[in-house]
Amino acid sequence: MDKETREKWLKTLRDAKIVSLEDEAETAGAVKAVAEEKLTLAARQIIAYQLKLIEDGKVDELRKFFTARVRDQFSVEDVDNARQQIGQVTPEFLVHQAKISPKGDVAKIVMQNGRTLTTLLKVKGMWAADTIWFK
Repeated sequence: MDKETREKWLKTLRDAKIVSLEDEAETAGAVKAVAEEKLTLAARQIIAYQLKLIEDGKVDELRKFFTARVRDQFSVEDVDNARQQIGQVTPEFLVHQAKISPKGDVAKIVMQNGRTLTTLLKVKGMWAADTIWFK
């Protein structure tokens, strides 16, 4: 190989960084933590919007935030009952933390008191609630 190519390869090899499995695990953990923080903030905004929909009695609009499996499992009466209680909670209380599964396709939303509010599933790249959190 010519001198220029050899020097290029030598530089590449000198600059190479050896990455251990521990480094990869640490990086993956940091990436997951950032994703969970972003999902927590987004979920608070979405819950705030859903609380407004409940307050306004917009049942059909509210259904869009749920998976097909549970979308039709709540009624106008359920939303009316929830409306009586929504003044007692805040989005920050309802969404204290999001915990994303290792595969990244399921997330658990944990309330400030440690209880699970809902489980989110990734459907066509979007998160949708798979439990009716306000019932």
